[in-house]
Amino acid sequence: MRDKLLKTIACSVALAMAAAPAAFAASSSQPVLLVAQADAAPYLWSATKSADGTISLAGDVPSTDVRDVLTDGIDKLGSDGTKVTTGAPADFSANAVAALTVLSDLDSGVVMFDGTSWTISGVVAGADKGATAQAAFDESPLKAHAAAYKVVVRAAETTVAAAPAKAPPAATAPAASAATAAATTSPAYAWSADKAADGTITFTGDVPNAKLKGFLVTHVAGKSVDNSTVADGAPKDFVGGALYGLNALMALDSGKLSFADGKWQLSGAAKSDDAKKSAMGQLGVIDTKAWTFDIKAGAPAVAATPAPATAAPAATATAAPAPAGYAFAATKSQDGALVLTGDVPSAALKAHFSAFAGKVDVAGLAVSANAPSDFSANAVGGLNALDELEAGQLQLADGKWSLKGNAPTPELRDSIVASLGKLPAGASFGATGVEGPPPLEYCRLLLAQTLDASAIRFDGRTPRFAKGSDAVLDTVAKALAICPDARVNVAGATDADGGADANMALSVARAEAVVNALGKRGIASKRLYAIGYGETLPLVAKPVKPADKAKNNRILITVDASTN
Repeated sequence: MRDKLLKTIACSVALAMAAAPAAFAASSSQPVLLVAQADAAPYLWSATKSADGTISLAGDVPSTDVRDVLTDGIDKLGSDGTKVTTGAPADFSANAVAALTVLSDLDSGVVMFDGTSWTISGVVAGADKGATAQAAFDESPLKAHAAAYKVVVRAAETTVAAAPAKAPPAATAPAASAATAAATTSPAYAWSADKAADGTITFTGDVPNAKLKGFLVTHVAGKSVDNSTVADGAPKDFVGGALYGLNALMALDSGKLSFADGKWQLSGAAKSDDAKKSAMGQLGVIDTKAWTFDIKAGAPAVAATPAPATAAPAATATAAPAPAGYAFAATKSQDGALVLTGDVPSAALKAHFSAFAGKVDVAGLAVSANAPSDFSANAVGGLNALDELEAGQLQLADGKWSLKGNAPTPELRDSIVASLGKLPAGASFGATGVEGPPPLEYCRLLLAQTLDASAIRFDGRTPRFAKGSDAVLDTVAKALAICPDARVNVAGATDADGGADANMALSVARAEAVVNALGKRGIASKRLYAIGYGETLPLVAKPVKPADKAKNNRILITVDASTN
């Protein structure tokens, strides 16, 4: 499937970026006929892969050409429930093919576009397959669109050696064939597009396949001169740079887009600062960190209308009023099980939710009309946040969204609240429903993690700290600062070497040494209590090995709810 998708992804990008059906008519003697239903709101699409490898499609597609590209790239096509509908984002086709490429690496799963964001969820068996799927996602344009990636990696069921990981597809740079995809990148690969003041664009240099060569000429929809040639050795990001870079060049009055010595460069002149921003906006879905730009902006043109940006709507857009009777709820229990009830706008969205990572029950969901226009974005974003909680509930009721539950750490709680604030219904979610762990509980957790990982050690049978203990004490002090009202009990214990009285004195001295060290690190002395247990609290009874004796020589730190 991957090879077929790689052969068609350039075509899909072309379909997504073409300005109008007329642009395609230029390459054919037959007129292009596109019959589509009215705008879909929201624009939904999904692909579901079952355990036997069958992939079924549902939802909206912008044209029959795009539908053919998607289905042709699937080895084992199940049902195709897509319908041609207008209103797709400009980059829908490229992202859909990239999503199918990642889905091909999963054992089972669902990829979905909910009208605002992309989500990939599913299961793979074995770390190697998990790494391959992750790499395919990381190098795809979906990563740049902040798509949610929720793939569970399970232990492989057999001990048969895994096949070498397949090379992940280029983010937006597919090859024309498997042979081209495997070709070695040539350091001498060079290409350019020059736009003259009269609008003529001249292409020179190398392109990886004839399909891209023809599309570039057609896409400019104006005067062009093509002096380019098909040649192997293009880097994996060449197609994305050429396609999106050409869009940026077309937004300029004149300029040059070039690839040479492994680097991209865009220079030229724009009518205004707004026109310059519009040109740069065309590059928003690809990585341009290594690009060089030299674009000069002239005086603002009063009559000029900036080209529309291709970026997705801002996530912080004002939320659409939700019908008061439309209700939805997702409840996560402590064991991770998820139960969904209420209304969803489509069977495709219900199918997507059913494949959400973990145990999911969607029997209580019903497909209902009149959903708010931003329902999918808020539901998917809310479920992603709920998945991060130990337990909780996501709810749409009386026209308002809410999320309640407990996050395992304060940092994660803050991150979840921030992510909810970026959703269309961010103001509705607010910041009070998600709670972090109680300070005392979190303090205990951090202390246990710290002392389990690195014990406080001493030199021989002395209260002097051994090398490395300072770092442990620093971490302990940071944990204790989280629960500033708690009493801190520092207990010392020793092995049974030497006399019982001597061991008791040594345990007290070591506990006092820790108390003093924590005091120097800002912990209030009134909170600290030193206790010695000598040899009376062994972890290993009658130890023989030095390692076992070392376990009995230890410091225990506990916290209580009150300093009194």
